[in-house]
Amino acid sequence: MLFTTIAAYNQRFGAWVSARTPSRITPNGVSWSRLAFAVLMLPALTILSGLVFVLYIYCCVSDWWDGHLARYRQVDDDPYGKRLDELADKGMMVLTLIVLAYTDGAPINGWAFWAIVTIMARDLGVTYLRSRDKVWADNLKTLPLAKAKTGLLMVGCGLLLFGEPFMVVGLWIIALAVVCALVSGVQYYLGFPQKWIKTRQKRGARY
Repeated sequence: MLFTTIAAYNQRFGAWVSARTPSRITPNGVSWSRLAFAVLMLPALTILSGLVFVLYIYCCVSDWWDGHLARYRQVDDDPYGKRLDELADKGMMVLTLIVLAYTDGAPINGWAFWAIVTIMARDLGVTYLRSRDKVWADNLKTLPLAKAKTGLLMVGCGLLLFGEPFMVVGLWIIALAVVCALVSGVQYYLGFPQKWIKTRQKRGARY
């Protein structure tokens, strides 16, 4: 009941914001800006740590914004937009983890490397599976654990960028995100041959 209520208010607020967004601002433009601002976090790290946090907050807000804007304008089925949104999401989180790995005093200087490698390997594998949509009868759907991974990463990285006293909590949240990434990656992989076999059967292929 609580989650349903939150989701309903989220949809209403998203529609309200989208209705007041100028027409020259497109969902794809918002996605590109997220990727650009994520890249800017790297040089910003050497200038002002607070600026990194501000850029990160915009990236998180834009991830929410472009999705609602695309649905409001009924362009959420655009294949290019979907791929761009996925690229921007992955780029933002990987670049954030890199920033955290090079942040002075961060407690994850060694651990962040393995988090980056694990998440990048998982995301590359899922991206390959998604690239096979054109030969599948049914497109891959985003799994609940994959959504949880993204949400947990956003919250965990935000807490680490904010600093004490939230670093320990942020570390545990990121560790949970890595677990979600691995489990959802396995789920995508196990779902791949089943969908492929289903497609072949529909075409009357022999085994």
